[in-house]
Amino acid sequence: MRNMKKLFIGIMFIAVAGYGVLKATKATKEISPIVLANVEALALYEYGTTPYVLKCYKTLHCENTTVREEKVYCGNCTSTVCTHWSNESTCSKPK
Repeated sequence: MRNMKKLFIGIMFIAVAGYGVLKATKATKEISPIVLANVEALALYEYGTTPYVLKCYKTLHCENTTVREEKVYCGNCTSTVCTHWSNESTCSKPK
Protein backbone atom coordinates (compact mmCIF):
# COMPACT_ATOMS: atom_id res chain seq x y z
CA MET A 1 0.00 0.00 0.00
CA ARG A 2 2.83 2.35 0.82
CA ASN A 3 4.45 1.74 -2.59
CA MET A 4 1.16 2.58 -4.34
CA LYS A 5 1.02 5.89 -2.47
CA LYS A 6 4.58 6.78 -3.52
CA LEU A 7 3.84 5.79 -7.10
CA PHE A 8 0.69 7.93 -7.14
CA ILE A 9 2.54 10.96 -5.70
CA GLY A 10 5.34 10.48 -8.26
CA ILE A 11 2.90 10.31 -11.16
CA MET A 12 1.06 13.42 -9.90
CA PHE A 13 4.36 15.31 -9.57
CA ILE A 14 5.35 14.42 -13.16
CA ALA A 15 1.87 15.38 -14.43
CA VAL A 16 1.96 18.79 -12.71
CA ALA A 17 5.50 19.49 -13.94
CA GLY A 18 4.58 18.44 -17.48
CA TYR A 19 1.52 20.69 -17.43
CA GLY A 20 3.67 23.63 -16.28
CA VAL A 21 6.15 23.09 -19.09
CA LEU A 22 3.35 22.76 -21.64
CA LYS A 23 1.70 25.96 -20.43
CA ALA A 24 5.01 27.87 -20.47
CA THR A 25 5.84 26.85 -24.03
CA LYS A 26 2.41 27.79 -25.35
CA ALA A 27 2.41 31.23 -23.74
CA THR A 28 2.43 34.01 -26.33
CA LYS A 29 4.58 37.01 -25.64
CA GLU A 30 4.46 40.38 -27.31
CA ILE A 31 7.46 41.33 -29.44
CA SER A 32 8.47 44.97 -29.35
CA PRO A 33 8.21 46.87 -32.66
CA ILE A 34 11.97 47.48 -32.63
CA VAL A 35 12.78 43.79 -32.32
CA LEU A 36 10.27 42.96 -35.04
CA ALA A 37 11.77 45.58 -37.38
CA ASN A 38 15.25 44.18 -36.77
CA VAL A 39 14.11 40.64 -37.53
CA GLU A 40 12.41 41.76 -40.72
CA ALA A 41 15.49 43.70 -41.82
CA LEU A 42 17.71 40.70 -41.25
CA ALA A 43 15.28 38.44 -43.09
CA LEU A 44 15.19 40.78 -46.09
CA TYR A 45 18.97 40.85 -46.21
CA GLU A 46 19.18 37.07 -46.00
CA TYR A 47 16.80 36.39 -48.88
CA GLY A 48 18.48 38.84 -51.24
CA THR A 49 15.83 41.53 -51.66
CA THR A 50 17.84 44.30 -50.01
CA PRO A 51 19.60 46.31 -52.71
CA TYR A 52 23.28 47.10 -52.87
CA VAL A 53 23.94 50.80 -52.35
CA LEU A 54 26.73 51.89 -54.67
CA LYS A 55 28.68 55.10 -54.98
CA CYS A 56 27.95 56.47 -58.44
CA TYR A 57 28.52 59.56 -60.57
CA LYS A 58 25.86 61.57 -62.39
CA THR A 59 28.31 62.86 -65.01
CA LEU A 60 30.76 60.59 -66.83
CA HIS A 61 33.02 61.42 -69.77
CA CYS A 62 34.18 58.37 -71.65
CA GLU A 63 36.91 59.28 -74.11
CA ASN A 64 39.18 56.91 -75.96
CA THR A 65 42.43 57.44 -74.03
CA THR A 66 44.79 55.12 -72.24
CA VAL A 67 44.01 56.47 -68.76
CA ARG A 68 40.54 55.17 -67.94
CA GLU A 69 38.88 53.93 -64.80
CA GLU A 70 35.76 51.92 -64.05
CA LYS A 71 33.01 54.02 -62.38
CA VAL A 72 29.28 53.50 -61.75
CA TYR A 73 26.84 55.69 -63.65
CA CYS A 74 23.86 56.82 -61.54
CA GLY A 75 21.41 56.77 -64.44
CA ASN A 76 21.20 52.98 -64.64
CA CYS A 77 23.51 52.01 -61.73
CA THR A 78 25.92 50.11 -64.00
CA SER A 79 29.68 50.36 -64.23
CA THR A 80 31.33 52.08 -67.18
CA VAL A 81 34.94 52.70 -68.12
CA CYS A 82 35.54 56.45 -68.35
CA THR A 83 38.15 59.20 -68.14
CA HIS A 84 36.43 61.95 -66.11
CA TRP A 85 33.59 61.87 -63.59
CA SER A 86 31.75 64.30 -61.32
CA ASN A 87 28.59 64.82 -59.23
CA GLU A 88 29.04 61.93 -56.76
CA SER A 89 25.86 60.29 -55.48
CA THR A 90 24.51 56.83 -54.63
CA CYS A 91 22.29 54.37 -56.45
CA SER A 92 20.74 51.07 -55.42
CA LYS A 93 20.99 47.86 -57.37
CA PRO A 94 19.14 44.65 -56.45
CA LYS A 95 21.27 41.68 -55.45
